[in-house]
Amino acid sequence: MPLKISAVCAALLTALAAVMFFNDRPREISVPNRVTVYMKDCGEIITEDYCDFLTGCVFGLIPPESEREAIKSTACALNTLAVYRMSNKSGFENNGADLTAEENGEFPYMSEAQIREQYGASAERYLNKVRECTEKAMQYIITYEEAPICAQMCRISSGKTDSGGFAYLAGVSAECDKEAEDWESSCALTPNAVRTALSGTAGSPHLVGNGAEWFSEPQYAASGTLTGILFGGERVSGEQLKNALGLRSAAITVSFAEDKFLFVCHGFGGNVGMSLSCAQTFALQGMKMTDILAYFYGGTELTVARQK
Repeated sequence: MPLKISAVCAALLTALAAVMFFNDRPREISVPNRVTVYMKDCGEIITEDYCDFLTGCVFGLIPPESEREAIKSTACALNTLAVYRMSNKSGFENNGADLTAEENGEFPYMSEAQIREQYGASAERYLNKVRECTEKAMQYIITYEEAPICAQMCRISSGKTDSGGFAYLAGVSAECDKEAEDWESSCALTPNAVRTALSGTAGSPHLVGNGAEWFSEPQYAASGTLTGILFGGERVSGEQLKNALGLRSAAITVSFAEDKFLFVCHGFGGNVGMSLSCAQTFALQGMKMTDILAYFYGGTELTVARQK
């Protein structure tokens, strides 16, 4: 015998469903229409349309020939990182601007003029493609516990990303990066060049001999990132070594032969968050932006973003 529902019960069920629907609707996060940007490489502050700024940063991070889902993933992460940085800014950061842009920084902004100069006859097609992807992606912010995340990225991982200090940056496998063309890089330097470069980083190292014994006791994370190494008895991190010597990553091995140091690196960038090279591989395999972001930023959600 069919179950009969009274009019009162039906009304209550309808009201309950409405409450559940509205409670489940994502809250919106505001993004700006325009931003001020401190251009660190030239020391100027510019005001730019926000979408144009994100588009220029996408060009600075990922080739425009990339798959659309990889470009959208990059743009969404950039949008999220920009909102996160602006929300957590304190004091006189960015020389008073909203954000800082620099070639090798988090926001490697390229102006339209620079894009047209670099890509020539293909520039218009690439600009349309990247801007279209950016406009779609910036409708969302990646959130964790309802707050924008610190959506860090690297160009190429070491093969496994490191933990970034947040629950959503736990570190994941990115084995496909080992097939990337520029996954491995090397740099040969004389002992004198190394001593000079590390003079302000390694305290007061005790350096004797021709250099063969200067580095010792390396320690590595599971990802291959160099967490620490002794330089003349003073401990320096892989990140410090990377920055001081201008290396591509902190996944470094050090050897000495023929009166020179050889530094071999795996990956390109900080090795935390989304690998853009791996995102491109995933996109080629058919993964969508939502899947790519969920893989690299575990436990996060996409929240609707609206321009003010």
